[in-house]
Amino acid sequence: MLEEYCRKLVSEGNELYIIAGTWGKGGEGDNGSAQTIVGSKLTVPAALWKMIVVLPVIWHI
Repeated sequence: MLEEYCRKLVSEGNELYIIAGTWGKGGEGDNGSAQTIVGSKLTVPAALWKMIVVLPVIWHI
């Protein structure tokens, strides 16, 4: 849904910058809850976030 909205904004001539990241430690997935995976080499985030900056393209003639 968010991706479709972003595509619509781009098709209308806007420029998008998408910034994403993680927050916290420990999450729940198909295999239950975990703090880390891959032999404690990878931290499982508690949440994911995404920010989209929309800049209108200004056309100069």
